[in-house]
Amino acid sequence: MRYILPALALGLAGSAIAQEAPPSPPPDQPEATEATAEADDGGRIVGGTPALPGTVPWQVEIVTTNAITPTELEEDRALGIKRQLWETQHLCGGALIEPGWVLTAAHCFVDKNDGLRALNERAVNLGGQDLRFTTPMRIERVAVFGSYSRKGSKKNDVALVKIEQIPGRTNAAIAARAQPIRLLGSKAGDRPLALQDKVTVTGWGITGAHEDGDVRDLAKRPLRASPELLEVGLQVKPQADCREKVAGAASRGGLGSGVICAGAGANESKDSCSGDSGGPMTRMQGRERVLVGLVSWGVGCGIKGRPGLYANVTEPAIQKWIERAKKNAPPGKVARVK
Repeated sequence: MRYILPALALGLAGSAIAQEAPPSPPPDQPEATEATAEADDGGRIVGGTPALPGTVPWQVEIVTTNAITPTELEEDRALGIKRQLWETQHLCGGALIEPGWVLTAAHCFVDKNDGLRALNERAVNLGGQDLRFTTPMRIERVAVFGSYSRKGSKKNDVALVKIEQIPGRTNAAIAARAQPIRLLGSKAGDRPLALQDKVTVTGWGITGAHEDGDVRDLAKRPLRASPELLEVGLQVKPQADCREKVAGAASRGGLGSGVICAGAGANESKDSCSGDSGGPMTRMQGRERVLVGLVSWGVGCGIKGRPGLYANVTEPAIQKWIERAKKNAPPGKVARVK
C-alpha cells in the first residue's frame, strides 16, 4: 500500500502549488514527540512538482491519531532527522466526491491482518493544498469495500468516508474552499479510460525514489514527505507491465478490471509513494477534470520503468457500491459494506 512511510511514491509533474494564505504566518511546527506515526503500504509522490494554487480543491488528508512510538522516535534519531508534527500525523490522501463524502483507499482503515481500524484512530483535514493551512473535520462513519483484503489481492482498495465539521474547531471559511470532483462515468457520454491516457496523481507523500523497505532514498537521504501538495503526470499502462514489473501483482491476483496500471516513461523517476495512498488520480474529460482512480500500492517508489497500481473508480461496480455504502454504512464505526 502507499501509506506515509511504507506507501506509494508519486512522480508528479505539475506547477508550483499554493493555497490562499492565512491571515498570519503559521507557527513553527513542534517536533514529533507525542504525535502519531504509522507505516502505509507504499503511496506518495516522487518526481512531482507543486500543484498550482486552487487547482485541486477536492484533495483531502487523512491523518492518524495514534501516538508515535519510542521505537519510531529512535529510528528518526538514527537517521538524524526531527520530523514535524504534520509529518508524523499524515497518513493518506483522499478525494471529496460530494459535500460530506470522501473516497479513499480501503487500506487506510484496514490493518495488516485485515482487521478494521477504530473510527477514533483517524481524522480528516481539508481546505488547502499546504498541510499547515488546512482545517480539521470529524469522521462520522467509514465504509470499507466488503471483499478488500490487504493480505490478499489488494483489489477493490476503496473506502467511503462520511465527514462533518467539528464545532469550535473547524474553520468554516477554510472548509468551504474544498470542492468535490465527479467520477468518470457518472455522466452519459464520458469517454472511458483507455491505455496511454494521460493522468495526474496528487499527494503529500514521500518525495524520494527508493526500493521497498528502504528508509533512505536512492541518493542516501532520509525519506521525507512534502507539506505542499505535489502532482505528477503519468500514463495508463497495459496490465502486463504491472504483471511483469511489480513483484506480487500477478501472484496475488491483484490485477483485472478494478485495477489501473500506471507509470511514467522508461527513463523517468515519477511515481506515487508512501503517504499518497488513497489520493486522487484524475483525467481530463473535455474541459473538466474527473476522478478515475485512487493510489493503492506498489513496490518501492520512483524506480525507473516500474509502474504502480491504482483502484479503478470508473468501474460501474465500484460506483454502484458507493451508492450502497452511503445508505448502508452504520454510523459511528468503520465497517465492511458489500
